[in-house]
Formats: sequence, C-alpha cells, structure tokens
Amino acid sequence: MSKCNTSSEGIVQFLDEAGVPAAELGGTGVANGRLAALCAAFGVSCADLVEGLASTPPGAWPVPFGQGAVVADILEAGGGRVAVLRGPDGDPASALLDSWQGARPAALLDGSGRILSCGTEFAGRFEAAPGMRASTLADQASRASFSGALEECLSGRDTASFTCEMVEQGGGTTSWVMSLRRLPVPGSPVLMCLDPPSMSPAGLSRTGTGMLARIFAGIPVPAIIVSREGLIVRVNDSAAEIALAATGRNPLDSHFSDWIAESDRESVVEMHRVRSEGGFAPFSYDVHLAMAGEAPAYKATALLMPESGDTLVFISPPGGSSAPADAPGQTRAAALGNLTVLLKPGPPADLRRLVLDILRIGTGARGVSLVGGGAISTAGEVPLGDQGQDALEPLREPAGERWQKTADGLFDVSVVTRLRSGACRMTAFGVPYDSPAGVPRLVISLVPMFADYIDSVETAKRMSDGITSVMDTWDTLSAEKGGLDAFLQKSAEGIGATGIHLWGPAGSDGQLQLLSSQGEGRDIGSLNLQAETSAGWAYAHNETVYVADTLRDSRFTPLTPGSRSEVSVPLLQGTRARGVLSATNGSQGAFGSPVPGLLKLHSMILSLWLQSRTASTPRDEPAGGQDIRESPRSEVDDILLSLGHRLKAPAAAIRGFVDLLESGRIQAPDEAAMEAVRSIAGAARSLSESVERLLSLVRLMLREDRPDSSWGDPEAVVQSLAPVLGASVEEAGLHFRLETTGKGFSALFDRSRLEEILRELVDNAIRFNRPGGDVAIRMRQEGSSWTLEVEDSGRGIPSRSLPYIFDRFYRSGDDPRSLGIGLTIVRRLVERLGGMVTVFSREGRGSRFVLRFPLSG
Repeated sequence: MSKCNTSSEGIVQFLDEAGVPAAELGGTGVANGRLAALCAAFGVSCADLVEGLASTPPGAWPVPFGQGAVVADILEAGGGRVAVLRGPDGDPASALLDSWQGARPAALLDGSGRILSCGTEFAGRFEAAPGMRASTLADQASRASFSGALEECLSGRDTASFTCEMVEQGGGTTSWVMSLRRLPVPGSPVLMCLDPPSMSPAGLSRTGTGMLARIFAGIPVPAIIVSREGLIVRVNDSAAEIALAATGRNPLDSHFSDWIAESDRESVVEMHRVRSEGGFAPFSYDVHLAMAGEAPAYKATALLMPESGDTLVFISPPGGSSAPADAPGQTRAAALGNLTVLLKPGPPADLRRLVLDILRIGTGARGVSLVGGGAISTAGEVPLGDQGQDALEPLREPAGERWQKTADGLFDVSVVTRLRSGACRMTAFGVPYDSPAGVPRLVISLVPMFADYIDSVETAKRMSDGITSVMDTWDTLSAEKGGLDAFLQKSAEGIGATGIHLWGPAGSDGQLQLLSSQGEGRDIGSLNLQAETSAGWAYAHNETVYVADTLRDSRFTPLTPGSRSEVSVPLLQGTRARGVLSATNGSQGAFGSPVPGLLKLHSMILSLWLQSRTASTPRDEPAGGQDIRESPRSEVDDILLSLGHRLKAPAAAIRGFVDLLESGRIQAPDEAAMEAVRSIAGAARSLSESVERLLSLVRLMLREDRPDSSWGDPEAVVQSLAPVLGASVEEAGLHFRLETTGKGFSALFDRSRLEEILRELVDNAIRFNRPGGDVAIRMRQEGSSWTLEVEDSGRGIPSRSLPYIFDRFYRSGDDPRSLGIGLTIVRRLVERLGGMVTVFSREGRGSRFVLRFPLSG
C-alpha cells in the first residue's frame, strides 16, 4: 500500500486503498473509487451526493442512501474537507441516532414520510423498521397533524412541537410530544424525535443518561466514554475526527489502552481500575496518545458517571488552554467538579446558583446572569441593566451565541435558548478572551443544556406544587370547609390567576349562568355564547383554550377589561360540556406550562361536583335539540326506538294512500289518483333514505363495513359529481361553486365512501342555507395530506349546539326529514378513511366543514 500525502486529496486516495468510501469536498470534489462503486451499486448519483456533502457542516450526519441511510463523517483534514461514509451495512445511522438521542425515541424520515432508519428505542417501542410510513405509527386522529407538520418542516419552516398519539407495541396508544427537524445534508431528511408529555410525571427524564446524551450532541471538546472493562462505548465527533485523521480507524468498541502510548499505558489503566471500583484516582492528568508512531501530549479529565460505572473522559488537544492564563489553579477543577454534581441523580437544592457558578468559574467571567421563566438570577459582578424589570420583557433575539467586546478589552458572551416555556438567556460578563478552548469552550457549549435542565426541573416542581394544590382544594367543595368559593380561591392561588370564573349549564336564554367568580372581574355576569370569547369557544368546541396575550390575539375578546392572559377549560360530562372554568391574569404570558393542565384537573373535580349537584334534576337540553343519548337504554334499544318513531309517519302515509287506492274510491288516472301516487312516492323515498342511513350507521357502529380503498384521483371524483351536486344546489335556489387545483393528485381512498360523505355535507348545506345563498366545495393537496371543504352561507350552527352536532339522533332545529344521523355518518366515515373532520361555524355566518385525509390512506 502506498503512503498517502497530507493533502485532502491524498487522504481520500489513502482511504480508497483502505477500502473506505470517501470524497474530497474542499477543492476538486472528487469521490474515490470505493464511493463511486458503492453509489453505482445502490443507484445513487455520486456527483449529487458529493455536491450535497460539500455544504454539510462538520460532524457525523445521517444521509439518505438508496432505500436506507448511511453516516457521513465530514472532517477538516489536509487543508481541506473530507467526507467519509459508513454503511449501509450494519445500519450505522441507527447507532448515530442512539448516540444523539439516548433513550429518546428517534427516527430519520425522507420527504415522503418513509422511515430511512430508526433508533433502538423507537424500533422496539413501535415495532418500526426502515421502509415503513411513519404516519402508520400514529393514531388516526393524529395523522393529519403529523402530515401537516411534516409538510411545514420540508418547506423550510420551523415546526413547533405537537402532541401525537402513537400506536405502540401491543396495539395501545400513548401520547408523545413530537418534534421534527430538517437536517442540513443531501436529500434534506427529517429527524423525528419523541418526548414524554410535559404533564406526565413519569415522563420526566433522569439527569444521568439524558444530560450525557445532550452533552455529546454538540460538545466541541474531544470526549469519550469508557466502560468498567475499558472499552470505548461512546465517542463524540471531535474525538472521532482526531482518531480518523491520525489512524484512519474509528475508536468505538476498541480498548482505550490501545490509544495510549506505551510509556503511560500501565499507570492510566491502573487509575481507571481504581476509579471504577470506587477508589481515589486523580481526575486530571497528562497522557501521551499513540497516534501513527507519534505520542503527542494531551490533558485528560476523567469523571466517574453515577450509577452506570462508566467513565467520561475529556481530552484537551495540544496547545489548547483550559482556563485563562491568570485564572486560579482551582478554577478548572471547581468547574468540572460542579459539573459532576449536575450529572448525579436528583437536582441539587439550589440549581440556578450551581449552574451560574459553573458558568462563572468555567469561563473566568466577572459575573453571570440567567433570565428566563419570569425570574432573574445573578452571580458575581453583573451590570444593573441586566437586573431590572426590563430584563423580564419577552426576549426578541433569535437563539444562538453572541460575543461583544467591552470598553476595557474584555468580552460579554450571551447565549439565548428557546425552551417550551419560552426563551431563556444566560450571559457571562467580562470574559478575558474571545476564542476559548478546553473547559471554557465546554462550559459555554453546555449553556443550552443547562437552560433546558433548569426549565425541566422547575416545571416539574411547579407541576408537583400544582398537583398538591389540587389535592388540597378537593375537600373545600364541602360546605363545612368553604364550598365552591373557597375551592376557586385556592385554585387561583395555585395557578397564579388574579381572577377565576365558573359558569354552569346553559339556560333557556342560551347563556351560561355564573356559578362563582373570585378575584378580579367578579361582576363578570352570565356568559353569552354568541360573544367571541375564549370561554365560549372552549364550551362550544370541547377544548382547552390558552390566550397568551389578548392584545395581540384577534380571535377572542377579553373576558374582563383587565384580562391579558386567559385559560378556559370546558367542564365535561361524558362527551358534552356542561360548563366552563376560566382563569385570567393582567400580565402577558402568565399561564405557561403546566398551568393549563392543572386547570383541567380542577375542571374534572368541578365536573364531578356539578354532576352530583344536578343528578336529581332534569338536565337542560339545548334549544331545538332532540337528543336521546342519555337514556339508560342500550345503543340497540336507542336505534330501535328511534327507528319506530322516525319511520312511523312515512309508513302511515303509505298505508293510508294504499288503502284509498284499494277501496276503488279513486279511479286512475285522474288527478286525485296521481296526487296520491306522488305522495306515496315521496313518502317511499323518505322511508328508503332513512332506512339506508340507519343501515349505514349500524354497519359503521358494528365496524362491519370495511373500506374498499384503491389509488386514484379524489379531485377527479369530486369533479365528476359536481354536475349532479350543482343541479341539486341550484334547484334549491342557491349558488354553487367548485374550487380545485385543476392539476389532480393521487391518493388511497374509497370512492363510494367519499361520494357518500360529499352528498351528506352538500345536502346539509342546502337544508340549512338562506334563500339565494352559496354552497362551495374546495379541494387541495397539502404535502402528504389532502383536504375537502364544504362551506355554506346559511344561518350557521348555534354555539350551544356545536358540541353535539356529530352525536347520534341529535337535531339542532325542526327538520321533519332529518333523523339526526347524517353528520354522525360523516364523522364515522371520515375516521374509517384515516381522516379527521372539523367544523367552523358562527350563528348567522354560515358553516364550513373541513375534512383532512392522508394521501396514503
């Protein structure tokens, strides 16, 4: 084998002879023979791959390759940049995801949502494998949210984390917080990560492995983890770069003593043995590494990890400073010592103070500040401007690291991090250098992780305090301990609300009656459901509403004149809202996590109280509604009873006219006989339609009517139905409009079910429209999903009726032709096709039904 030169082209040639796929990225952009052969074998364009890797940042990255993924190590070597590929054998992308995320389930997706590779935790929990569609792992109700977020991510927009119901091994569904991030590599794959919901106490990760994985994700200092047996079990990008550049081999799974020069090997191995057994061994020492015949000197810092027994080793490269020249000798030891405290199970008593000490000592700064979560913490000398109330205003700066030189020649470094609870900023004032290395660089790079850790611990404490508050308030509903007013007062104190209001069931006037109000806005009065408030929306749509700033959120009007932040939660009994609980505050963004969830716990208690309070009295029915769901009879009894009542009138009409014809008193074909025949025909049609709808509903309820899906163009189906639907609309004196892309698209769907859904919605739009009104149908494709909308300009749906319109046998008005099951059939059909249906309606403004389906069915 020929000896390679030190240029990047020479390193690529050397790797070619060693059988390693590689390409030069800095100048010629030429792939070696091994990479070219690999691309040809998998049908990948080698030129496009190399061109894409040229703009990829340094480090190890998963890259789509054929039907799977490889790992590309982007290294700066020989005066240029070199890409070294690992895989596809052995699925190195899966191992890389594990090293990035630890116990956090993660997968790599292509642009169509297909899994290219998945981490061990993801594969085991969801029985996932490369080639599967990630959308199939989500519950039907969550697929539309997933598809929309994936489309936004692929289009380059930042996607906020969202809750998604995932089907786990065994068939059960569990809530996860999903985040999507497009990676800066060829093919723009998407990294999908799952976290437990923030409201789940069991989902709060332990500090050890979770923080360690976060450290390794972006640490600039070379670092490795060594097991008790001396094997290197994890290596970060910086350490791998040094090893590959010097020896051409990856240190992972090798024995750490193989990388130590013979002169130091025995003493270092002995120190590792003593440290692993719990004895005393120096945590900082000089060591010479064995690198291709050379033995350069390095500074090593070894920390024993809690519980696991593994050792975390940081390596300072030759010439790298670990602290300012004039820093005390104990500075570096103190910073690393504090870091080990953070890595131990359980948060320290004064977490903020400990983190500030690590940042101040580790960087040599004169002072540091932490602003976030509505609080300011400082240590050392901090300018007054960073301590006042103005510092608590919402942070507008984008996330990132910023350096600013001061008049005395020192530097202020500020790191802004975006967290679930909002933005956080840590600032070190008076740093004596602008290009840190070693421990200072390590400490600064860990600031985002520190911020996230503090946020998680403090959120957990707030949640624990809130749950304690909920338990303390339980007994206050009894008269001897204060009753409802005392309960609400304690609830307001527990969540930090300045006003809290509870409304009960709607009365005959269509307004919710005020049951109790505490704090600011006590004279708020009844809740008008026609007013566009957060409380009215929560009641009508059965969902929690959080308004962070009423001055900027134009959707809702404030509940009280001084209200700036609002949370409204419906009081549910079964599937319907019987009341609503609202909390208000005069400050912007006052109700961060986990306040909405805690208020939902309070609402559950109040729902039980309200149910027991009204159990002995008849429940109020919405005006115009006819709902038999609350009968103690079974569902089959309900169906049979409704069938008898609803079909009695058309059956009697048919019987009467038939008797008349048989008596001979009407002689055909005079006009009287024809009128009777026409009446029979109309009644027969009504009877037939009712029976068909009932049978459809029964089949759907019994799940005997399975979808018969096939690939086709749903836009073409709608266009073919447009003449018939348009004729029905125009026959009713209305205007019809169809809006499609005109380009068509392919999707997996059941044509007959789509036609049935569309006919039901258009029939609904006709019956509840105003004279001369409009009916519009719209279709469009949105990434990996498609939507169908049916909108009318009719009288709209009353807010009090919105929670019930999809219920069986519910009718929001007097319509003798309606059985009250049309929208029930629509919802069940949509769900069987893997979609979801949403209704937007205001009384007097019409209604819009929005259906979203996945392209893949």
